[in-house]
Amino acid sequence: MIKDVWYQNVAVNELLSYTKQLLNNGEKNSLIIFKAPTGSGKTVMAAKFIKKCLKELEGDYCFIWISIGKGDLHLQSKAKLEKIFQGYPMVSLLEKDYFGWKKEIDNKEIVVVNWEKIRDKDSETDEWANILMRDGEKLNFRDVLANTRETGRKIILIIDESHIGKGTTRTEEIKKEVNPDIILEMSATPKIPSGFKEHVANGKAGYVEVDIKDVIDAGMIKKKLVVNEGLNKRDDMVMDLELLELAFAKRNELKKALEQEDSDVNPLVIIQLPNSEEGNIKKEFVIQSLREKGITIENRKLAIWLSDEEDKVNLETITSNTDTVEFLLFKQAIDTGWDCPRASILLKYRETSSETFERQTLGRILRMPEQKHYENDVLNKAYVYTDYIGSVLNIIDEDFDFPDENINDIPLIAKGYENITLVTQKIKRKKKDVVKEALVKAFNEIINEKGLVKLDYSLNKELLKINDDLSQLTEKIIAQIEIETEDILQKEQIKGTEVEFQLDDFRTQRLFDKLLKKHSNAIGNDKNYMFNLLKENIYSLIAYYVTDIYKLRNMLIDAQRIFILNYESVFSKLISDVLAKYKELKEDDQIETTFGEPFIYTIPERDNVNSITYEKVDIGKYFYSECYLEKGRSKPERSFEKYLKNNLNIIRYWVKNGDNGSKYFSIPYQIKGKYSDFYPDYIVVFEDGRIGLFETKDKLDDSQQTKAKAEALYEYIHSVNSKGDVELVGGIVANFGTEEIPYLKINRNKNYSTKQNEWDDLDNVFMV
Repeated sequence: MIKDVWYQNVAVNELLSYTKQLLNNGEKNSLIIFKAPTGSGKTVMAAKFIKKCLKELEGDYCFIWISIGKGDLHLQSKAKLEKIFQGYPMVSLLEKDYFGWKKEIDNKEIVVVNWEKIRDKDSETDEWANILMRDGEKLNFRDVLANTRETGRKIILIIDESHIGKGTTRTEEIKKEVNPDIILEMSATPKIPSGFKEHVANGKAGYVEVDIKDVIDAGMIKKKLVVNEGLNKRDDMVMDLELLELAFAKRNELKKALEQEDSDVNPLVIIQLPNSEEGNIKKEFVIQSLREKGITIENRKLAIWLSDEEDKVNLETITSNTDTVEFLLFKQAIDTGWDCPRASILLKYRETSSETFERQTLGRILRMPEQKHYENDVLNKAYVYTDYIGSVLNIIDEDFDFPDENINDIPLIAKGYENITLVTQKIKRKKKDVVKEALVKAFNEIINEKGLVKLDYSLNKELLKINDDLSQLTEKIIAQIEIETEDILQKEQIKGTEVEFQLDDFRTQRLFDKLLKKHSNAIGNDKNYMFNLLKENIYSLIAYYVTDIYKLRNMLIDAQRIFILNYESVFSKLISDVLAKYKELKEDDQIETTFGEPFIYTIPERDNVNSITYEKVDIGKYFYSECYLEKGRSKPERSFEKYLKNNLNIIRYWVKNGDNGSKYFSIPYQIKGKYSDFYPDYIVVFEDGRIGLFETKDKLDDSQQTKAKAEALYEYIHSVNSKGDVELVGGIVANFGTEEIPYLKINRNKNYSTKQNEWDDLDNVFMV
């Protein structure tokens, strides 16, 4: 039986009122935004809204319920709706019930749609990729929508977790395909479009919000969140194990308290592992530690929810209040909309590179399992255990926009012109194996500059001012704090205090790696190689000049502790000095340049550009079916394109060349003794068969680079023409007029110069 909650009834009535008003307006795609906090019962309220519509709306209408987010959220939504409706209205699943045979959505029917099943498009053809959306022998979902609209039946589109993908190209395309009368967007953190408030004020949109205080007062979510309860300083403590022990003890305490309340709810601990390789180490540590406590996958007390299919176990009934699973391991945030109210404890092992808490993840432990507050207030709180450093808790809203939708690939497909064939070659660069030698040399020079003597530890410690009191090596972890649930869901920072702990071995290793990577990541392309080289040299430096590591309790770990303890005062500056020495090596000494084998170049028959930095341009005779050019093109480039547009009668086709990579045309050129690849801006094929290679520049550009490119282009054109297989023309093109009235000239001389008399009218090349 669904609990009757007063704030839910108020919200449902407001939603219905807006729906009636907007339907009367008669405008398509009228938007209602429904903001309701996690745990308030958005699905229940939406179901109650649908029931109200059945009773009070006139005419034919249907509902499309889109569940956005990865995983099986749509199945969870369908199951909830069916449980609430008890057979009426009918709840269908798009992928199951609309697979090529059903022509339209019935009156009063609800169709649940999995966003992941309909969103994909072919990157090359821009056609819908999924069988539910693409054209074929069977009816697709787009056909069903069209048939439904033809009957005059109104469509109410409900988008669950609407903040995900909001405003992306694909989301807007799907809305356009549905073309509903009403769009109801539901989210705890909705994204408000520009001008929306004015639309609401003018009666053209609706906005309904549920207050977090009302949800807490109704007993739907917990009152407070407690961080690191019972975490006290102990010198012999292993932090990772201590946190797990605290979470284990708290779960047992909650279980006993629930039993005293005559409740059979089995409280769940969710453990968030780091996403990095470190997460795999933590995973094995947690599994083994829990096994020692009798918590295993085999006895169904442990569940795992990671990215790999084989790492998804014991999840079938985990959301049930009485399920046997007591601990759940996961990495990234649990799927949007995942609902498991018995989850009461979060153990979060922090990311090396991140010091944030995701509001969505915290929301997973804020629900009340039986939608009421208990007599024992320990059950009305959520608990977090974490190795979070510092006294301020940073809380962020996770952004689940799909990156491949924010930046869409636009396929470019050749029209079918006869392609060019030009012989050219690429420059190849190979890094000489001098890195290790150079780094060792740099270390030795710094050691000599500081007057260090090998194995004279006393002298060297005095010179470097080394502190070897390892008991001083501590880190500060956020201490026990209690936070009001309202603050958790609304604020970005929660201030507390901190408690100091000695670094255990695992955390020492992690911090050592983190500090060293600050330096290794700043130089060279092979970051892992540089990291290992730096580490090797730091170990040698400590072993030969700082301390006799063989007398240390734990050789490498204690060497790392010395490094960390003296990082700010000694090693940070020392490594920076070493790397400065290393960088003094000339690039010529590290890079070996050679010419690749000559090859025949043709323009790619297919290419891709992106929707963010490229725009569609209306210039005919482009090599590809549509002309997309970079938005940030230079003024000389735009002037040349204007010239092309005015002279299409003598052009067979043209293409804008790329500026790097093997798929674009280039020729070698030399500057300051170094060879590089030069990519002319434009390739133009004339009606008479000539091929033009044009580079656009400012008329006053007399840089050494432009001169080198111009003269290399001259040599290449004359070399090809001397063989007689094809006739090339081209050179450096500049505008000697204005943007409004361009006057283009070309420099195609053997020796490039910006003098006026060195330039010829471009017409003399084009109008042969």
